[in-house]
Amino acid sequence: MSYTVKYSKQAREDIQLIYEYIAFRLLSPDTAAAQIHRIYKTVRSLDEMPMRFRLYEDEPWHSKGLRVAPINNYGGLVNVRKSEIREPGKRDRCSCFIFII
Repeated sequence: MSYTVKYSKQAREDIQLIYEYIAFRLLSPDTAAAQIHRIYKTVRSLDEMPMRFRLYEDEPWHSKGLRVAPINNYGGLVNVRKSEIREPGKRDRCSCFIFII
């Protein structure tokens, strides 16, 4: 089954902040670009089998089905939502939220 991956607004802002911190604070723009590439590569992989990542252990997130996708020193919280009304040709949705571990 294939999923559509969506980023939250906060996830996009977090990715930008991660880049700025590594590039401008640590003065390593090449490392920043490589890290952002690894984040996007992992998130893109969620379109297939997003349930392969472990459930978040703490409540209330565990019972809400949030999963943790590790990405080096960072991680993504993954919330898999299935469409309530399935239209022919529509795919299920997988929402991704990035946070610092």
